[in-house]
Amino acid sequence: MQSGELGGAGVNIKLQANAAGELSIEESAVRSVVELAIRDTGDVAARVNRRFLLGSAIRVKEGQDKKLVVDLELTVPYGVYLPDAMRDVQTAVKESLAKNIGIENAVVNIAVTKVEVAAEAERSS
Repeated sequence: MQSGELGGAGVNIKLQANAAGELSIEESAVRSVVELAIRDTGDVAARVNRRFLLGSAIRVKEGQDKKLVVDLELTVPYGVYLPDAMRDVQTAVKESLAKNIGIENAVVNIAVTKVEVAAEAERSS
């Protein structure tokens, strides 16, 4: 992160702490930025697993060197080329964190936990 630091229990990102006051962002806000970035990626965002929608498939934590680490578990539609889709999501999340929060060099880990077949394709087979 550029000027921020991660806090202790739960993730609390301090962007500024000086005589003028303290600016910080809570984990829930970071998770929202990540979720919106994923939803903006198109095909991969078309289907996400139920755990993602409940929030448990986005984990935010402090990594080495006080970097922000985001772990994602995604369900991806069948037919999507996984390496490209995962890189697209990774790039979108990193860019969104930089643009919206000012966090540079975040680590974004992605695990595809399920490949889902569209309901129409299931009926026709």
